[in-house]
Amino acid sequence: IVKKKYPTCSFCAGCLASVGQVASGSSQLSIKAAWQAGAWGQCSASCGGGTRTRAVACKLSVVPMPQALCSDSPKPAVSQACNTQACDQPACPAACTQAMRGNEICDPECNRAECGFDDGICETNPPDPQLPDCTSFTTCSDCINKEASSSCGWCASNSKCLAGTSSGPFDAQQCLDADWKITYCAADDATLTYTSPADGSVLYAGSSYTITWTGGVSQDSVKLFLRVSSGTLFSGFGLPAAPIANSGSYTWTVPAGIPSSSFYRLYIASVNDLTNFGLSAAQFTVVGTLEAYEWQPGPWDMCSQRCGGGTRTRSVFCVSKSNNAAVAESNCNPATKLATSEACNTFACQPCPSVPVCMNSVCPKCTCMKQSSGNAGYFCGMVYNGATYGCDTVGSKYQECCRRQGFKCDDGCLDKAKWVWYDSGACSKPCGGGTQKRYYKCQGYWDEGSCWGSASYCAENVTCTDDMCQGPDPGYNKLYECNTQACPVYTWAVTPWTACSKSCGTGTQIRVATCIMGEGLNNGTAVADSLCTAAKPALSQDCATDPCEETALSMLQPEPGQVVGAGEVLSIAWGGGKRYSNISLYLKQVAVGVEGLLPMADTWQSDAWSLPAIVDSSNGTLDWVPPATIPSGQYLLRVVSTTNTSNEAALQSPVVVLSWLYYRLILVPLTPGGSLGSATTAEVTLYGSMGNSSTLSLGLTPAGGAIVHAATGTVTVGTGAGRDVGALQSLGIKVPDGTTLDV
Repeated sequence: IVKKKYPTCSFCAGCLASVGQVASGSSQLSIKAAWQAGAWGQCSASCGGGTRTRAVACKLSVVPMPQALCSDSPKPAVSQACNTQACDQPACPAACTQAMRGNEICDPECNRAECGFDDGICETNPPDPQLPDCTSFTTCSDCINKEASSSCGWCASNSKCLAGTSSGPFDAQQCLDADWKITYCAADDATLTYTSPADGSVLYAGSSYTITWTGGVSQDSVKLFLRVSSGTLFSGFGLPAAPIANSGSYTWTVPAGIPSSSFYRLYIASVNDLTNFGLSAAQFTVVGTLEAYEWQPGPWDMCSQRCGGGTRTRSVFCVSKSNNAAVAESNCNPATKLATSEACNTFACQPCPSVPVCMNSVCPKCTCMKQSSGNAGYFCGMVYNGATYGCDTVGSKYQECCRRQGFKCDDGCLDKAKWVWYDSGACSKPCGGGTQKRYYKCQGYWDEGSCWGSASYCAENVTCTDDMCQGPDPGYNKLYECNTQACPVYTWAVTPWTACSKSCGTGTQIRVATCIMGEGLNNGTAVADSLCTAAKPALSQDCATDPCEETALSMLQPEPGQVVGAGEVLSIAWGGGKRYSNISLYLKQVAVGVEGLLPMADTWQSDAWSLPAIVDSSNGTLDWVPPATIPSGQYLLRVVSTTNTSNEAALQSPVVVLSWLYYRLILVPLTPGGSLGSATTAEVTLYGSMGNSSTLSLGLTPAGGAIVHAATGTVTVGTGAGRDVGALQSLGIKVPDGTTLDV
């Protein structure tokens, strides 16, 4: 028995990205499930026609799969007729075994009428007398290596030798394409096993690494895949999408942009035998975001020797490209780290009189000399024949003459000038990540005691020429990130709709919309409406659009015969009509005065005596205050719908309105020609059929200008206003205390 290895449950649950046929162009592993049929069972009848059944399942190799994954091919029959020969025919010979009659192959022993022509198989697949009996071979080696005609093949998934060709078995249902072997046996394959990368390895984008493995066969091809943790398999990111030769190694250049993770594993699979696969046993790390970081060197320290060869060192930092801030070195590619030390001042220690004036004569050695007034540093120079000469040269040989003698002159810049960021251009965006230019200048400083100028001058930084700083200007032709904070979000926040202004006949709902910065009406900050770019939400909408029903009008108030005085409130109420529409109010005087005399005109009046002509019918009530000028009398009220003038109602009995009247009181002395008394004022109360009046304060004015009229003795009292009391029945007169009135 050949021992085979198949995916464990945990592997199949997370490693194989998909099963079934993968779409063309996919970089994922293509594994196809297929229908597998078992052997036919015993026929239900030995002759005369019976039925036999078998099990048919969708499987990947030997692993059961959902039937939907085999839907691209028809499912084999699970039952068929058998022993269809008549019962009076000879019995099927014993040489035609039950296994032969259930193997889907036209076996010569069963190709007889009494055997139903191998239960119908031979009717469509007549036996080929040249085909060997492949089922007699029980091992893969015997099946493939001992059959020179190559008409047999080994099905690795069910360990059977079957008749077929290089394209597959004649019975395609008996074996998966991936398990069909005609040139070598799967048992001969050494297991594919990764040997590198090792556990805990760190792979950096931009660098190349050798992936190695063992196993498989040299004539086979393999496919390489990646996965993160227990996720799906995928290729790409520098790994070939197509199969490659099983050479045992592959050089992988990790591309920039590959997702960074510490849980990568590699998967390798044989193209010809998907049951032979390997998974790196350990996880390794891939750092794929190197484009965000870079190595940045610090300034070189002083050389350990002035001349004759020394060493100088510097610090190298891993920094973020976005803000130049130092980060952990693990973020940068160690393969590209800059050198931290180098040889320096390798020239021999010797004088260097390279000044032209000394070419034909012997000059003194160069030394450090003070700069001219206003330039408080030193330079490498000499005095010859009373004149001062500079030994400096430009570029890499600057101060070479002095340095070859073992010293250098402090000019504020040599070996210590650095690029200093001093200003920035405008950012291209106010938020959300923009770019801007940065401006740098080459700047040095004075060593303590080296500056002979003023204290304030020596405390300042020294501006140096660009060639004194290492490397190019960091701001030249380069943009830096700026305003990386997220842009504020401006949205409209609306309050809930108010209740509908009407219950029918189309009302209105309103709401308030506020432009806010942030999330939600209560969590954001109100800002100007102009900051919200979206259209402002509607602030009103129609509601209750069904038409209102109109009902018959009826008068509810005032009560018939109700009395109201001028200036008093008379409540008018009605029922019915149409909601949210208007009614017209009318007034008609049907009697003059409280005595009920007929008026001169009997017509309905609109907008008369402070009674409004039109009011909202929805209210159903109105308070009317008759003015003081309205004539006393009896009045009828009527309401009429403005939407249907035939819908009206009126009082059946009038109300009495008591207006204000002007009264004149004439007093006559009790004794003709006598005196009225000493009173000059009086309070008069009238009593009538409609009640009494309020007290009237009257001044007693003689008709002729004197209290006693010479002729008649009568006195006319000035008029006073009071409410109509109906038929006058009596009056009361009261004079001030201490006065008299004789009338």
